[in-house]
Amino acid sequence: MGEDSANRFRIRGFRPGDLESLRRIDEACFEPGIAFDTKEFLFHLSRPHSVTRVAEIGGVIAGFAIGYMQCGTAGYVVTIDVLGELQRKGVGTALMAALHELFRRAGAEISYLEADSGNEIALAFYRHLGYEPLEILEGYYTGGRDAIRMKCKLS
Repeated sequence: MGEDSANRFRIRGFRPGDLESLRRIDEACFEPGIAFDTKEFLFHLSRPHSVTRVAEIGGVIAGFAIGYMQCGTAGYVVTIDVLGELQRKGVGTALMAALHELFRRAGAEISYLEADSGNEIALAFYRHLGYEPLEILEGYYTGGRDAIRMKCKLS
């Protein structure tokens, strides 16, 4: 895709050699039981209409986002992960913009995602991108934590 000269990161497609780096980043971003294991990654990366975008800084993976098309008119964001020291530097916004653009090109009008109801930073980030809460999903995460399903109009 492109390169952000201010932050010196670029967004590109997933490569099979990225898998281990993505798994390590996911483990750094999420606690055990929420972070994906290799089998879960392979499931999401290989499902029909799956799209993954990777952010690189100086050739090192800084973050990634995985999504897929569902029902022909909606995109679904599976996860977005950015290394802690690189958060709030535009990487996550660029990754989400890349996913949204791929969704739009495929005909999506709306994007959905779920977020931990107690993660105010993530919820604020998604609201900033135009996501609105739809419903609370009780006990969605390991340990019984709730999630909030959110949607964003892509037009």
